[in-house]
Amino acid sequence: MPGFFLAAGVACLVAATAGGHLALGLVMFGILAVCSLASVLLERRSETCQGLTENAPDEH
Repeated sequence: MPGFFLAAGVACLVAATAGGHLALGLVMFGILAVCSLASVLLERRSETCQGLTENAPDEH
């Protein structure tokens, strides 16, 4: 999921830059980069997030 956020951020950055709005592209990339970071941090701490991303802890 973090990779998806980063890929979407890069796509938004490229599209906005091509449209002549570099600042908007950087803002969108920044927002999606923060979402990616939050996803990584929540994945480690939250059992719900682990279950949703199929990275469930080993319960043997």
